[in-house]
Amino acid sequence: MNASSLLIKTQKELELARAKASEDEKAARLAQQTARAAKLKLKQARKLAKLAKKSARKADDQAEASLEASDRLQSKLEKLEKRARKELKKSGKAAPKKVSAKSTPRKKRAAPRPRPKSKATSPSKISTSLLKTDSAIAAKPNDGHESEDPHSSGNPTAASA
Repeated sequence: MNASSLLIKTQKELELARAKASEDEKAARLAQQTARAAKLKLKQARKLAKLAKKSARKADDQAEASLEASDRLQSKLEKLEKRARKELKKSGKAAPKKVSAKSTPRKKRAAPRPRPKSKATSPSKISTSLLKTDSAIAAKPNDGHESEDPHSSGNPTAASA
């Protein structure tokens, strides 16, 4: 082989090597970009997972609080119905049928998380219809019969007797 053909062959190999190096460099940059994007996606996925867990806990706590409020209102309603039936029975009228049925016991959480104490219901939040009912009962004249339970009647004279 003469020198000129060797020179041409070496130049072609050099061009091929440069092209391959350029392609490898592009592939390396692409791999780095993919790694950065994957790391960012993983970070975002972790953040989203954390937010989803937090949201689920909050919804669970809110559902539990709503369940407790519902149970409190159910028991309050049952007590008021019992009191109304008792007062109707005392006045000689027939007791109306029970409006609400007892709710089935609901499944509680296995290990409840500690929660801050809730504020007690203030007297201002009592419904006006209940106040009207109590005032109507208190305004009813005492027909000479003392009640068995002085706290069940709205009449203040029955409590002092």
